[in-house]
Order: sequence, then structure tokens, then C-alpha cells
Amino acid sequence: MDFIQQFLNAKLIWFIVGFLFLILEFMIPGVLVVFFGVGAWIVCILLFFIDISLNAQLTVFLLTSVISLVVLRKYIKNRVFGKKVGQSKQTDIIDDFTGQKAVADTHITPQKPGKVIFRGTEWNAESEFDIHKGAQVTIIDNDSLTLKVKPYSN
Repeated sequence: MDFIQQFLNAKLIWFIVGFLFLILEFMIPGVLVVFFGVGAWIVCILLFFIDISLNAQLTVFLLTSVISLVVLRKYIKNRVFGKKVGQSKQTDIIDDFTGQKAVADTHITPQKPGKVIFRGTEWNAESEFDIHKGAQVTIIDNDSLTLKVKPYSN
């Protein structure tokens, strides 16, 4: 019985809960669950100094988890992934596509968009020029899933 009561010690339970949240963070992407682990460990540390009721423990857990989530999530995602949170990958796509060659899969005119083949994939394409099927084109811009193209020139 002493072992069971020792195992059911609130400090140990909060430590294990925090550890499980930390392990779960590796399985769930998004830098989210780790903050609940931090909240559980804060309750664990608090219990070494103050004996508080279960309701107070849960309140401290929720408050510290949510506050750390709101305050630190953007900073940690920025440090881990190396980009600012919310920064669009659109600029990466434009930079990666601009200047590349593709092949017109359909006839493209300024009035009628068409299709191009780029890196083995068919893309919607628009152009200010008249481009015939099979002609090589240069990608000059990108608007979501539509590539802006012009006739290829050496």
C-alpha cells in the first residue's frame, strides 16, 4: 500500500503528465503540446513549495499552459523553423519558379488562359502573348496555382 500511495503522489503525477506531453510533441507537429507539458511541470515545481488543492492545481496548470502558449509559441516556432510565423511560402514558390522554362501544353492567348507543363506537372498559365502548343515558355510570375508566362527567348 505504501508503494501505491507513493506512486499517487501529486508531484510525481504532474511530472509524468508533463513528460508525456513532451513525448507527444514529437508525434504531433506544430509546437503546441509542449506548452501543456510546461504547465504540468510548473504545477509539479509549485507542489514542492506549497500544498494546494486539486482544483488549484488544475487552475494553475491551465493558466500557465495557455499563457506560455500565447506568449512563447511564435518565438519558439520562429527559432525552430527559422521563419517568422505566418510568413507565406508564396515568395519561395515565386523565387523557385521565376525564370524557369516550361512547355505550353495548350494554345495560350491574352484572352484565353491555357496549360503548361513544368517539372512534369500541368499548370494553369496566363500570358500577354500568343503562345502555340508545344512552344517553350519562360515563367515570369506566379499567382497561386496559375503561372504567368512569356515566350522563351535565348
